[in-house]
Amino acid sequence: MARVHDEYMPRSRNDCGYCRYLNLRDEKGTKAYCELHRYYCQLYESCRKQEYTNRSLSELEKFCKWHVSTMLGLVLNMDLDSKPFTSIRTLKEYASQDEKLNEAVKLYDAYGEWISTGLYFDLEKEQVASSLMPILYKVSDLVDKNMMNEAFNEYSKLVMLLYNRYVHTLNYNSPSQNKVKIK
Repeated sequence: MARVHDEYMPRSRNDCGYCRYLNLRDEKGTKAYCELHRYYCQLYESCRKQEYTNRSLSELEKFCKWHVSTMLGLVLNMDLDSKPFTSIRTLKEYASQDEKLNEAVKLYDAYGEWISTGLYFDLEKEQVASSLMPILYKVSDLVDKNMMNEAFNEYSKLVMLLYNRYVHTLNYNSPSQNKVKIK
């Protein structure tokens, strides 16, 4: 659903993203853990000790796709392969296949990247993310009960809260503001 952040992808087969020592399941933000050097590095970095592994492009792209819920988990350093994040993925799959909800998914694709980037650069990101986790857990509970429309409505409220904080309040006409380019 969200676009791949190409700026974090490896640029060649010799970069850390294709190294067998890189553990994509152990990440901090946009960095993954190198088990050889014992530090977190970007997928596009390279080192002389790189040992190639046949890692799929889709696995790397999955690491570089950030949804709103994913960014909340990254900010709080939570396991993205546990609840509520697995339930959110289930909800997103359901919504993309539902004819009525698919239009909202397209809007989410357009604004979700801006929202997650806004959250990433927010000086109060930990407080914001912590305050929104109860909503994610509620959505997760609704998904578990197969109440998908109700879950989608709750998740939409969360996205709108963040939209109002990060996207709606941006001033695009001010030449003096520092701007963050989103690729």
